[in-house]
Amino acid sequence: MISNILIYNRIKIIIKQVEILLIENEFNGIPFPDDETEFNNCRFENCTFTDSDVSGVEFNNCIFKNCNCSMMTVNDTVFNDVVFEGCKMTGINFSNVNKFFFTVSFNGCNLDFSIFEKSNLKKMEFTECSIVEASFIESNLQSACFAGCNLKGTLFERSNLEKCNFASASNYFIDCEKNRVKGAVFSLPEVINLLMKYEIKIV
Repeated sequence: MISNILIYNRIKIIIKQVEILLIENEFNGIPFPDDETEFNNCRFENCTFTDSDVSGVEFNNCIFKNCNCSMMTVNDTVFNDVVFEGCKMTGINFSNVNKFFFTVSFNGCNLDFSIFEKSNLKKMEFTECSIVEASFIESNLQSACFAGCNLKGTLFERSNLEKCNFASASNYFIDCEKNRVKGAVFSLPEVINLLMKYEIKIV
């Protein structure tokens, strides 16, 4: 079951990449071109965008592959049908992106210390990502999927986790009294973490 979930997500990512084959521009190994405010059908590979301010910039149908995007500023940034693959994205505050156009998927990315607060992440897919010490507060994660993700120290609070799939995620702690979890999917042994706050012994 777990391997099928990972395979399914990878197939969806491949399909998405095929849909974006008509690339208008390719950027390889460059810093962020800060004289541009809109990117359509673009591919960014091995680029370094660390600490770049991309506030107000529009990314439509784009692929980011093996890029370093850590600590980017993304105030009112549009990420519309964007794929991030193998990217380092630590410390990004996604809470301030353009909330009307935020449809992304993350595959094999490092999202440690990132912030997703009061964000609509419904059906969003995180596949084989490191999401350590991140924050999901008052966010909508209904039907989202964390396939193969490490969620150590990540905070989920006052969020909608209904039908969210944690079946192959690891190291998570979720307070079921502070989140909506109806229909959420968990698996052994990680699901035992949901009982940690009660300080009970399981033998």
